[in-house]
Amino acid sequence: MLKNQTTPSWLRKPRRAAHSEGELTIKIAMDPLPPFDEFRATKEVMMRFNGEHLEVIARVDNYPHLIFWVYIHFDDLYTPSILPIEPTGDPGSAYAAFFADKTYAGTTGQLEFSFDEKSETLTATLEFLAPPYRFTCGQLHIKGLNPPVK
Repeated sequence: MLKNQTTPSWLRKPRRAAHSEGELTIKIAMDPLPPFDEFRATKEVMMRFNGEHLEVIARVDNYPHLIFWVYIHFDDLYTPSILPIEPTGDPGSAYAAFFADKTYAGTTGQLEFSFDEKSETLTATLEFLAPPYRFTCGQLHIKGLNPPVK
């Protein structure tokens, strides 16, 4: 059996390309309680094009088994916007998820963002509900694109 053959590719530790760098900070709460921790991702942050989406993957520094995903549809990318968080990630919405023991997809919330194509910079604020978790006060700043998914 090959190494990693039994581990799904999306769970394997992604290779961090030298192209993306940045930071995600976000507060977590168990709904409806107040926030109990703030997560920060700086060491493994990746931004790339994946099909029809700009994909952001951020692994929490102190808890590397915790991962955040954000997808912005290509149709919405080049106009600064406020998009609702929806599980579909269709044009006119964004997708946000949190992976811990399983994937917790965002069901409601919003992503306010701007993407500068020339400098390859994404700046955003993020809040979303992924039952039973609630994420608030999210700040995202990433510069540089990794190679696109083939």
